[in-house]
Amino acid sequence: MTVRWVELVALAHLLRDRRFQQTVITGMIGLAALARMAREARTRSLARLIAWDKRRDRYLKPTTAARRRR
Repeated sequence: MTVRWVELVALAHLLRDRRFQQTVITGMIGLAALARMAREARTRSLARLIAWDKRRDRYLKPTTAARRRR
């Protein structure tokens, strides 16, 4: 029981520590920035894939249509 009480007091002290709070806040801001960068990179990759697929379709459609005429 005493060990739990000491752990609880240490945790309460840690949570009141200004340096710990600054570290947690900075970490959360950094994590949010990384998540946003990952989301934007995924969006750009998807846009490039869609553009590539459209170019490929334009390239293949005339060939396919010409083969049907024969």
